[in-house]
Amino acid sequence: MEDTCVRWIAKNLTLVTSRNSCGADSKCFWMFPNSSYRISARPAQKILQKLCKYGIIKDEYMTLFSSRYVDLISPVLKEAPVTPTALRVLREFELYNLTATNLKEMNLNSLIGCLGEDTAENLVSLNVSGLSIVENKIPVVVSLGRLRKLQILNVSKTKFTNECLQTAVNCLPNLRFLNISRTSIDCINALLPLHRSLTGLIMHRLHLKTTKGMLESILSVILQLHELRVLDVSSESQKSEVHVSGVEILCSGQALPHLTHIDLCGNLFGLTLADVANLIQNHPQLEFAGLAAWPQRHRHELEGIYQLSLKYPHITMLADRGQKPLLAILLRNKDRRQYLQTAFHNIFEETSSREWLDPELLAAVLRVMRLHMSHSDMILAGTAVVYNLTRGEQSAQLPLDLLNRAVNITLTAIEQHQKLLQLLKNCFLTLCSDTVLHRAVSVQRIVFCCNSSPCSNRPSVYHWKGKIGDLKKTDNAPTVSPLFSFHLWSFQQFSCKRCCELVFQSLIKYDDVHMKRMGVAIISILAAEVSMVF
Repeated sequence: MEDTCVRWIAKNLTLVTSRNSCGADSKCFWMFPNSSYRISARPAQKILQKLCKYGIIKDEYMTLFSSRYVDLISPVLKEAPVTPTALRVLREFELYNLTATNLKEMNLNSLIGCLGEDTAENLVSLNVSGLSIVENKIPVVVSLGRLRKLQILNVSKTKFTNECLQTAVNCLPNLRFLNISRTSIDCINALLPLHRSLTGLIMHRLHLKTTKGMLESILSVILQLHELRVLDVSSESQKSEVHVSGVEILCSGQALPHLTHIDLCGNLFGLTLADVANLIQNHPQLEFAGLAAWPQRHRHELEGIYQLSLKYPHITMLADRGQKPLLAILLRNKDRRQYLQTAFHNIFEETSSREWLDPELLAAVLRVMRLHMSHSDMILAGTAVVYNLTRGEQSAQLPLDLLNRAVNITLTAIEQHQKLLQLLKNCFLTLCSDTVLHRAVSVQRIVFCCNSSPCSNRPSVYHWKGKIGDLKKTDNAPTVSPLFSFHLWSFQQFSCKRCCELVFQSLIKYDDVHMKRMGVAIISILAAEVSMVF
């Protein structure tokens, strides 16, 4: 209920707020029924996060989040075009966690300048991923010294340097968890003073020269951080055959005895299958192991890692083979495109020769495609996977809402990637199925019938007597009731008109015999259904 209210408020902000213009200043305020009302921390933080997600937040709306109206403890600001002047509203609160990522109008010093003394003294976690740390063309992190109790710091995707790391370690004695992914750091010797306190280190895709000497130096420091529970040294798939000395110690029981999570995707240190087996066996507390994106030339090792995932089912493993490890990649790596794309290719290979009915896997594929719709290479691979996961008899056994989502994602891919012929062919292959389109159109038919019913003044809410999977079993309109039950509009409605237009546009643009055959088949299937819908 709380999340539903938050979404409604974020989408209808002008209905619950008003604006007070005074000269050049314009301030917004909540239209509470009583002036003593305030919004507690959790829903207030959710509203702020939704406004950022929807691209609504701006300077004038930050007054809505003053201490007069809300409580804040752990605010999240992502990709918000707010200025230091507006963000000074944070001085009114004692914050314990702060996320301020990809703020184009801010830098690290101006952000910390917006914090009050109570926050500076008590802040535990700070995430400034993607935030500028540069002043006068020089990375500056001295302001971190105000945050003496800081334990968790995320400076990923910034211009954090070796010198910045040294400064941060010197001025943050309580640091326990550090994320320096995708920074300019190539030496981590500065972390040695934290060998008794650092419990988490994330170093995904550092800009390293993958020479044996540099890798050995980094691994040597890691092995001295005895209290590590979480270690991420994932990288791009390594092309060279470098077996770094120290790997044997890493995989033995004497190093990192408390390790619960380790991510070795890309195999930066050149582990062998035997090394991985020893690592897992000698670290009994291990709960997660990232072992994906390993060199494809070592196919016997890829199969061996899959067998290890079967041997240790209690450990979540990311790997390049097997249904469960591949699904784990899609679920855990939403912003690591190189692993997602590799997973798509591997899923395509494994599903090409046989049907693989897995609604959870299809749902994960669709989620990744939705998040990365602007990246044509990802969508090209994704559309091929969607076809494999919906072809044949599989489509008749998939949940109706999931199949409808697959069709709508496919249509969106056609809309946004008209220049890629192979991608369009993949989409046409998915749509060129009477089962897929018949079931997609059946949702439109049911919604249309429900909307025509006179029995309710709220056409978007109906009671469907039966299971959602039973929608495909009848051509009659479902029983409806003014009593609450089930939102038919929770389905993304399939549009025959939209589908036909996209197919015709593609056929006009490309003179390809295979596309013409599939296009004619799609239009024929839709033509048979249209009269039943309208």
